[in-house]
Amino acid sequence: MHHMYPSVKQVVPHDDHTLSLVFENGENGILDMRPMLDFGVFQRIKDLDEFKRVRVAFDTIEWN
Repeated sequence: MHHMYPSVKQVVPHDDHTLSLVFENGENGILDMRPMLDFGVFQRIKDLDEFKRVRVAFDTIEWN
């Protein structure tokens, strides 16, 4: 399977609903989840306790 994006190896959630991502190619970046918090499934992670349960799964990130 060919990935257009590098696989995520580490994710660190922050109190402002951003995520620090580290990719397997050594790059890193910030993902700002705030614009998505009012939509559908993302409403659940408005709650910081839920948000901080983020984890790496199958080369991407997920919440339960």
